[in-house]
Amino acid sequence: MAKESCAPLPQVSIHSVRVNLSQSDNLSCNNNRTVTYRHDLGGNLSQSDDLSCNNNDTVTYRHSVRVNLSQSDNLSCNNNDTLTYRHSVRVNLSQSDVLSGNNNRTVAKMTMKGHGALLRLTCSLEKSHSYLWSSSPYLPNEEYLVNHRINHGFFSSGLLPVHYTRFVNGIGCIIKDKRGKFFQRYKQHAESECVSSVEQGINNEIASYEELDGINIMSDARHGWRKNSKDTTVVALWERTHQVMDCEHITKAMDRVAQRHERLGTEIIYNNLADKNVSIKIHAHDRNMAVNKFVKDTHFTTNQNDLWHAVKAVKEAITKISKGPKCSEGTAWSDQISDKVEPIATHINWAVRH
Repeated sequence: MAKESCAPLPQVSIHSVRVNLSQSDNLSCNNNRTVTYRHDLGGNLSQSDDLSCNNNDTVTYRHSVRVNLSQSDNLSCNNNDTLTYRHSVRVNLSQSDVLSGNNNRTVAKMTMKGHGALLRLTCSLEKSHSYLWSSSPYLPNEEYLVNHRINHGFFSSGLLPVHYTRFVNGIGCIIKDKRGKFFQRYKQHAESECVSSVEQGINNEIASYEELDGINIMSDARHGWRKNSKDTTVVALWERTHQVMDCEHITKAMDRVAQRHERLGTEIIYNNLADKNVSIKIHAHDRNMAVNKFVKDTHFTTNQNDLWHAVKAVKEAITKISKGPKCSEGTAWSDQISDKVEPIATHINWAVRH
């Protein structure tokens, strides 16, 4: 057994240590600040490395320590300030690595790139030792994965730019120019997927009919706001598969009258289906009078109101005769049907469906 005591100040053994330890070997620093080598420790010392014991009773290997551990190898530090290497640990010391008992890494610089952070970490013991750490993986085009995922969520959610900047305040932000560049690439892929989805939807809808003399569709419009909306999105669904068959965005640049937006979008949808040689047998919509007139003028399509709006109209009519002022009770309305509104609506719904 070889034993080497530490003086009041850290004792340094210079000349690059190479250590081969057997299964039960350990290297420990006890409370008397004595470094003990046990069980046939052989050391090869060279000029450029050192083994030191600092004021915190920790053992530090400097100048590039490289540790190769097998599957069951274990490196542990117990409560008695003992640093133990178990199961044949081989330690090779070279000039560029650091193995330390302390956390000596400090953040020298942090750069935000959108929602990704790039940190330069340095070693407090060796100032020349530093490396870069990224908070997000890189893509093959050397862009951060997190920025692409945030852009995808931003564009697919319909979030406005002003809402996005408020939401991400303090956690990074993708600048407007980079969002615009990403949108141009994103747009190409989205349009390609849209065309592919519509073609697949047509095939699925056609396959659902035993006798094909036309296809049934449903349509509705979403307005930017309730009155005098600046834009309108008209969406059409296949009646059986409920897949989106077309979606048209109408703005005031196309028609300044907001009340005509739904009819204009419906007309564009009909033209797109005609280009694909698809005829419409039944068109159900939300009782828009302009759309009613347009569908009736086609002469080959049956105009229908969708079930939800039909049931809604019945509920409104029954509600009018189920409540009112006390003076007209029994003549204009009756309390006996006040609890029958929802049951009647449910009955109509099931009767139409079956």
